[in-house]
Parts: sequence; C-alpha cells; structure tokens
Amino acid sequence: MAIRSGFGFLGAVVLAGLGVAALSAGCQSNTPSGGTGSVGGDGGGSTATGTGTGTTTGSGSGGNGSGGGSSSGGTGQGGGQTGACDGEAHTVQDVASGVIGAGVHVTLTGVVAMSPKFLVSQSSKTGSCLWGFFVSAPGLTETGENTGLMVVNYGTQAIIPDGGTKAYCPAIGFGDDAGDKIPNDVQPGDVFDVIGTTDSYVSSSCAAEPNGASVGQIQVKNACSITKTGTAAPPKAHVFKGADIAKLASPDDVDFHGKWGNVKVRLEGVTAKEVAAGADGGAGGIVGDYGLVTLEEGVQVGDKLYYQGYNKKNACHAQPMFSGKAFDFIEGISYLNFCTWDVEVSDKCGGFSPSPDDCKAAAPPVTTCVGQ
Repeated sequence: MAIRSGFGFLGAVVLAGLGVAALSAGCQSNTPSGGTGSVGGDGGGSTATGTGTGTTTGSGSGGNGSGGGSSSGGTGQGGGQTGACDGEAHTVQDVASGVIGAGVHVTLTGVVAMSPKFLVSQSSKTGSCLWGFFVSAPGLTETGENTGLMVVNYGTQAIIPDGGTKAYCPAIGFGDDAGDKIPNDVQPGDVFDVIGTTDSYVSSSCAAEPNGASVGQIQVKNACSITKTGTAAPPKAHVFKGADIAKLASPDDVDFHGKWGNVKVRLEGVTAKEVAAGADGGAGGIVGDYGLVTLEEGVQVGDKLYYQGYNKKNACHAQPMFSGKAFDFIEGISYLNFCTWDVEVSDKCGGFSPSPDDCKAAAPPVTTCVGQ
C-alpha cells in the first residue's frame, strides 16, 4: 500500500478555489523520538492506532485520512537530541551499512541532495508534520551500495484554515514556511552538512499487511542543524535490469535493502501493468490508485516525492498520464512507503522515458522538473 503526500495549509479562499484534499502519509521512526500517524488518500479510511512514547515525551496515533485504506500510527513528537547540537563525525556509508546503530548523534559532511523536500507524513490526531529529503554520499559519479539516506524533521503543526474542517501542513510550493530545519527549496545537487540522530524503522503493523515489509528504512532524524555549503553534480543512478529489479520490492531481504534503501536507481527495460480506474484517484490505463504504477517486474513506482494536490495544475506536480506501457527506463529512489518497498520518482518529467504525456503536452514541453 502507498499513500500520497504533498498537501499543506492555505487560506480558506485558496483552498476552496483549488479543491484541495488531504493526502499525506509515511512510515517513520518512533525511537528515540516519536514518529507520527498517517492520513490517507482520496477514499477509504485509516484504522490502526500507534502506541508508545519518545524518550522524553510524545504520543500519537494512526490518522483518519480522507482515504487510503489502513494506516498505522507511530508515536508523537518527542524525545530526540537534547542540549548542544553536535554529533560524531561519520559518513553516509557508516550509517547506511549499519556500522553505526540507531540512536547515535552524527555529523554528516558534504552530503548531496537527491530529491526535493517533501511531506513524509501528517498526523491527523496531533497535527504534526514530518518533512524529509534524500541525500547521497559526496564525491560519487554513480550511486552504489550504502550510499543513500533519508533525512527527516518535524516542522510547524498542521492548522485548520478559516471556515474549514480539516487541518493542513504548510504548502511550501506556495511559499509557506514548513518551520523545520530542512530548507524549503532543497533541490538535487544542493550540498549540506547535517547533524542528527540515526535510526531504522518499520511499523510493527506491517506484519499484518499482505506482503508487508519486515525490513526497516535507515534514516537520520531530528536534525538539529542542516546547513547548505554549496552545490555539486548529483551522482547518476545505478542501473538495475532483469531479475535484479524484483529485489527492490522484496519485503524481507535485509541485506538488499540495507545496501540499496534510500538510493537512487534506474530500472531499464520495464513494462507497466494495465489497471482499471480506481475509487482513490486511479486514472486507469497504467496509473492506479494514489498515482501508483505497478510494473510487470513486481515493483510499484510512486509519486510521493513530486505530487502536490495544491499545485497539480503544474505538470511537474500532477498525477502522471501515460499512453504506453513500455519504458526504456524509470529513475527513482528506493523507499519504504508505509509497508511496501517501492521506487519513488523524484523528477516526474525527467524520471520516465518516454516521459508522461502531460509533460510532453505542456507549452513548452517539460523535460525536467528540477527547480520547479
């Protein structure tokens, strides 16, 4: 299962004009600080409730989204690093390989952004908004094993706009400030020094999900400092072909996801399955509910990193449209989306070949969404 992200709060008049609906979720860590519950997509409802607390304070629950099937809550905000903002000097490879365990304050120097900032999850009960972006180890020409991490941070609480009934996280695409340490305008190629806490997380509720993941996603959370120091060319994506592609969807391959989780990959020579139009936003053709494209090779490809419901008139932030099923390549980041390991495309118009029909139909045609 996967649920879209990308909504924020706007003024009541703007919300009414855009017809915005809340669509945000994700699986995030609960230790040492609390995570968040999640809200759903366009239809259905959330059912599960998270428990537990952070090492200092915090509690939370599963969200009751405007759709998206079952959703598991984590714990609320709380816990995490206290006192001075500092950490042991380590590399991305140290953290991603598991040499450095969970709960360690680390300093990562010169990491390269591989995605824009995105809304990872929103708790409908506590109103917490969790933001994130992906980074690569520095100095690479191509991504490889243990070279990627996700950095996450809490920001401003979701609010209910005047005259509304639902709370929304900030709409950073419309100029709102998310209120966390991650710059709102992060783009691939930005270089950062990051200080935060290591962690790995998979929800215990995934055990009850069909083919639910048992392998956690390694990340750096509660970042007390994220400082931009320059720019660099992002490494090109490592290529997966043939039988190796299916490994990206394995729910229980600890070794594989330890190496390739959070890493940008390129799937070559893949074909999408035909699906019917769905109740939860699926357009049909090859685009299913929540914007998911399911490949014959067994991997789901999602739009979590680029979809923005409040900004979907922009081709770079809308659900993709395709007239064909075969792709020369798809590029995205290996990501634990709720309880499913999938591939999340960062650059909608540049991450598929052939590119989505709506990218080609834009005036002028959009070939890359970096910076938009």
